Amino acid sequence: FFLPLYVLRVMGLSATESGIIMACYSIAGLFLSPVYGRVIGKSGSAKGVLAIVSAVRVVIALAFIFFLTPSTPIWVICIFMLVGGIYNCAGGSIFSAGPQVQLKPEVRAQGNAVIQQMQTFGSSIGIAVYTVCIGIGGMEGGFTISLVVSIVCAVGALIAALGMKKLPVSEQ
Repeated sequence: FFLPLYVLRVMGLSATESGIIMACYSIAGLFLSPVYGRVIGKSGSAKGVLAIVSAVRVVIALAFIFFLTPSTPIWVICIFMLVGGIYNCAGGSIFSAGPQVQLKPEVRAQGNAVIQQMQTFGSSIGIAVYTVCIGIGGMEGGFTISLVVSIVCAVGALIAALGMKKLPVSEQ
């Protein structure tokens, strides 16, 4: 979420171009969020979706680390953001559909409440960490540091996803 600022301050592009890249980031969600929900529902686990989107997140962050410079064409950034939308929209789907199939009915309401709280808490922590990264490395160097932090978090999510198991079917 610091990319629009990077585009404005480091690359010297307009607010319109900054907005276009964020719009690109949102496009995939229009199509993939319902798909992710169906996949989670049919498989009975959020493991597969979380693994795929974590891998895409790592690839996109690495692409930005290697290819983002003040002279990078805006269309390259738009392509990265279109692909990045694959993981952007997964957060809502995973945290909405996942608990419905991953948690036992007797703890589902409590689990949903905890997940919603952690989404808010996680966003706040993310903003704080990225702000510190930008403060440490400046706009250009700090953005690279924040991408490395993002990769570490995505790998952590991938490792956590590998431990997810489908709930056993209860006999009624």
